[in-house]
Amino acid sequence: MKKETLPLISVIVPVYNVEKYIGKCLESICCQTYSNLEIIVVNDGSTDNSRQIVLQWTEKDKRIVFLEQQNSGVSVARNLGIEKAHGEYIAFVDSDDYIADNMYMELYHLLKKSNCNMVVCGYMAVDDDGKPINEKYGDPKEKIYSEEEYLWTMQDNVRIHTSFICPWNKLYLKSLFDDIRFPAGKVNEDNWIIHKLVYKTHKVAYINQYLYYYRQAPGSIMRGKYSVKRFDDFEAQVDRIKFLDMKRASKELINRMGRDSVQSGINCWFQIKYYKCTSKEEEKGYYKKVKPVVERFGNICLFPNRVKSFFFCKMPNFLYGLYCMKRRIMR
Repeated sequence: MKKETLPLISVIVPVYNVEKYIGKCLESICCQTYSNLEIIVVNDGSTDNSRQIVLQWTEKDKRIVFLEQQNSGVSVARNLGIEKAHGEYIAFVDSDDYIADNMYMELYHLLKKSNCNMVVCGYMAVDDDGKPINEKYGDPKEKIYSEEEYLWTMQDNVRIHTSFICPWNKLYLKSLFDDIRFPAGKVNEDNWIIHKLVYKTHKVAYINQYLYYYRQAPGSIMRGKYSVKRFDDFEAQVDRIKFLDMKRASKELINRMGRDSVQSGINCWFQIKYYKCTSKEEEKGYYKKVKPVVERFGNICLFPNRVKSFFFCKMPNFLYGLYCMKRRIMR
């Protein structure tokens, strides 16, 4: 395919204190066999040498557009990139990750072949040194997914959930983001928008090629000590259920999401109390957010979570006491 026939793809790379990784990340993007790229790098107030490294790369490759903002988080950085993008298509790469040199060529071919406006490839999890991490769960089936198929399959296992929900192993028609933005200040911000994108595009093609290399850093918020920020995931699940209610999705899909949110919500509440993350008044507020979901979906959960749901609504402190007892026994 001739270069002039290829539409422009805008690749958005948020950067914050990744001096160890950003060089490899940008090299992997600049070396793409798909050459008609606009590489938008958004420096999110880095305090290390990331800024200087990126500026050196702007001298090497004139396709790199360098933007800066005060430290505001990855969502705001991605949103700025979306607003400044000129491409017909859009993609995201996290600055501590890297990609195969044929990633965007393969995804573009898939997009045209499938007649989809959003396409997904497989990913390889790697450690801090770039060595592959063996994951026990399998990949999704290679096919074109409808809205409900995509969201249903997303629940199958942790690996598929990561592959389907994260923004970085995908190519999108840019117009999908005309009225969709990442929410500022949220953990796992992609959790809040994936259902909106999927319903807007109606169908998504997946190809089981490992074209994205996802570095699993040991110090991330989701791997460290519990923080109330993890409650964002539960609130994103609730937001998704409300969206599916509005779209009149199938009862089976909504109930599946609901059962998962019951487990997530109760576990979040346990850990908020256990790690004393908030004041007592704020803790009550979190309980009030979880309770309506448990009341709605608790009676359709499997037996252990059905029992938990009953005690959570009727005798929450007794249930929390059992949780503490179990933790003491397991030490």
